Amino acid sequence: MTLAALMTGILLLPGGDRVARRPAAGVTRPAATGISLYVVTPANVTFATANPSTTPVVAGSSAVTIFFVLSGGSSARTWNIQLKSSTNTFAGCTTVPVSAITATCGSVAGGTGGACADSFPVSPGGAQLATGSESDGLGFYLVTINFSLSDEWKYLPALCTPQTFDYILTAN
Repeated sequence: MTLAALMTGILLLPGGDRVARRPAAGVTRPAATGISLYVVTPANVTFATANPSTTPVVAGSSAVTIFFVLSGGSSARTWNIQLKSSTNTFAGCTTVPVSAITATCGSVAGGTGGACADSFPVSPGGAQLATGSESDGLGFYLVTINFSLSDEWKYLPALCTPQTFDYILTAN
């Protein structure tokens, strides 16, 4: 949808006189990109910790995939996915900080030139996970993320309550 508008205004001069302005053409902006489907699977990733001396980094139980569809896209615009946590520690086992988990974008498919950002520790502040150019019209995208836990002896063994991570998709 393209939007055009005419604007009319009154200019107030210091002496109190009023001067009518001629209508001016408004700014025409392209229609916004729509997000018509957004699916994150699986819902949970688990870590089976071991001896931190022999296995200091533990891989998550599976990769996470984010599938989304953008409609009305334009190759002149971009999409971004950001990942953030709601808190600094896991509920039920506060000795394990969320920053002990590292997010690594494994691949980006779809659009015209998607790219993974560098790996980063998860935090409430969030970080960009992936970005790319939109496809013209309708575009299908798939982003794969891997998680790992930096296990340490100071993390007491416990069954932690699942932590919620937010995957924030923006299409410009």
